[in-house]
Amino acid sequence: MNVTGDEQIRKLVKTAIAPSRETALDMDLWPRIERRLKEPAIQVPWFDWVLVALVLIICLFMPQAVPGLFYNL
Repeated sequence: MNVTGDEQIRKLVKTAIAPSRETALDMDLWPRIERRLKEPAIQVPWFDWVLVALVLIICLFMPQAVPGLFYNL
């Protein structure tokens, strides 16, 4: 393209896309981030740990169950 073509394209783009007049955010995100950081970490219920232990014990004593477990995952 030549220089005049580039200038014409720039003018067309500037007229088609109006500059944003809004420079500030409507709300600040930092307070929400701080609240989220102060929240406690994910807590795993005791029942989930029991299920994990049960699966591990079954896999230890019955290795033939491992392919079935992998199939169902």
